[in-house]
Amino acid sequence: MVIKSRGLHEAIAKVTDRNAPNGAWVIAEVIGMGERFDLYDEGEGVESFKAALPEDNVCFCLISLRMTYEGVPNIARVVFVHWKGSKCKGMKVVRSNQLTQMAWDVLQPHHGQLEVLSADEITEEVLLGKLDPKGGSHVIG
Repeated sequence: MVIKSRGLHEAIAKVTDRNAPNGAWVIAEVIGMGERFDLYDEGEGVESFKAALPEDNVCFCLISLRMTYEGVPNIARVVFVHWKGSKCKGMKVVRSNQLTQMAWDVLQPHHGQLEVLSADEITEEVLLGKLDPKGGSHVIG
């Protein structure tokens, strides 16, 4: 059984709320072999999200973005992000790949999935573009 900390549970609820502000985000870190997910950080805004991503670690994130969806304006869409820091050791990256499904189940609901390798390339436009079914690869970086 996977456990998510109380702080993570509350942060996920804020980000996935239909009234969440544009750019609300939460970062979860894996503890041990995936038996527990803890809150690493939370906040608002794409720039603060980028700044919070650890270059030497792997984590799983949610970010809420507002967009026009199927003709309805100002709809919150939540994106699941698998972050792989550029200075992260290879075995950590491999292990995180094995835990992606578990993280996918813990960090929900969400409307799309991205793998991000470079924080420099994260912008609201890029994230929204990748949500589009015609947006091509779901890898940033």
